[in-house]
Amino acid sequence: MNISRLLSILAIGALAMSAAACGDESSSGSQPPVSTNPDDTIAPPDDTLPPPDPAISHPTGADDVVIRIGYEGGFVPIDYLFLDLPSVLVTGDGRLITQGPVTAIYPGPLLPNLQVRTIAESDIQKILALAEQHGLLVDRQYTSPNNVADAPDTVVTITANGVTYRHSAYALGLADFGGPETDDARRQLAEFVDSVTGEWLYDGTLAGEDQPYESDAFLIRATPATDLSGYEIEPTLVEWPGAIDLATASECAEVPWADSAELFQQANQLTFFTQNDVTYSVAVKQQLPGDAC
Repeated sequence: MNISRLLSILAIGALAMSAAACGDESSSGSQPPVSTNPDDTIAPPDDTLPPPDPAISHPTGADDVVIRIGYEGGFVPIDYLFLDLPSVLVTGDGRLITQGPVTAIYPGPLLPNLQVRTIAESDIQKILALAEQHGLLVDRQYTSPNNVADAPDTVVTITANGVTYRHSAYALGLADFGGPETDDARRQLAEFVDSVTGEWLYDGTLAGEDQPYESDAFLIRATPATDLSGYEIEPTLVEWPGAIDLATASECAEVPWADSAELFQQANQLTFFTQNDVTYSVAVKQQLPGDAC
């Protein structure tokens, strides 16, 4: 055999050994075999499917409170503390309850002017997203200024993602003589409150048409009034028609709406109620979701 033919045979043998070695690696699993079954394929991503839901979860019941912004405490009469009405309250079923304007007359209406509008789930998500952006979907502590006396606490309650967060800051917006808050946590809380209770209610961010708010009941607080002589305008005395004993309502009592709606709607701040020869001053408010005696 000549030299050139021998080299050709050796080269062919080397290629055959190399191919066999590659076949052994494939069978060991490092290189999976390609299926010849046309149905055994990986489906490409379906661009028509919606992306995962990015919404912040919240309770959805009519009596559930998702967001409540209000004020507590301060140097005010006890009846004002009893009323304790929120600036904004959002329920789980999409109702936005706010305080409407009050006419500049005295005596004014006895009932607070509460308004309600229906907002979309997207609006609730806007508020919750704003809360998240301002760091309110976590538990926080807030510093208290020592240069302000007798101011209320601003209280924001948010229920989201299965957790209720309560933020309470004393004299919010007053610590730096009415200027912007310099503490980061207080500043973020103040910005959130200002946005939701201010511009968002009036610039169309939260759509909807306001209607007078009606609930199933009123909450009342009755205090004996022993001297009515100090008023420039003569008070009006009305016999109390309800089944509730006003003597037992010194802290709080619930009165059905149907029993007293017309009575309270016609009364003003100088209307007093008599029962069993006793005259009472009655503070009254519409019962809101989350409120009870």
